[in-house]
Amino acid sequence: MKTIITISLCVCAVLQLNAQTVVKMKITEPQQEEFTAKSVLEDNLPINAKVRFGAIGYLVSGGQEPYDYTWLENNIVVSKGETVDFVLRKMNQYSVVISDENKCSVELPINTEDVSVEEIRSKVSIYPTVVTSRITVDCNIGEAEIKIFDVNGTEHQYEVVYGNKDLEVDLNPGMYFAKISTPIGSYVEKIIVK
Repeated sequence: MKTIITISLCVCAVLQLNAQTVVKMKITEPQQEEFTAKSVLEDNLPINAKVRFGAIGYLVSGGQEPYDYTWLENNIVVSKGETVDFVLRKMNQYSVVISDENKCSVELPINTEDVSVEEIRSKVSIYPTVVTSRITVDCNIGEAEIKIFDVNGTEHQYEVVYGNKDLEVDLNPGMYFAKISTPIGSYVEKIIVK
């Protein structure tokens, strides 16, 4: 009887030396930033204007790249891709649905107003559109706000203009957008800085 007990204790000691510890723990997936999108130019756009919309006009963050753009007119898909051309018509509804790889999506309206680009330009004009250091603004409507953005949507210059004024432009060479806002409406003019 004494021998059997000794062997059992030896076997237990050997088993304890070869034992491994197993720890179970839940590994969480890395959290992604919330998927959001917003328009760079949030004002209403004039009707009867041919407008090119594109990914460049939207700030998208979070989610999983790549992002997809679906352009709608009256809730009907008119185009998929990074750009679309619309002629904005009175009473029509326009929007863009931006989706990420995980199929999360945001729908953003494209708002219009009942005034045409020609009507706004007849009250406020900006020239030349290819500039080195100066832009002239002719304002015949009281006041106009001029905001200049780069292609990433970063605002670089802001001016309120009364009457006619020359604006000094101190920007690096490249393409920019001047947003002209008036009491009757807004429009965007492309500017090239040499």
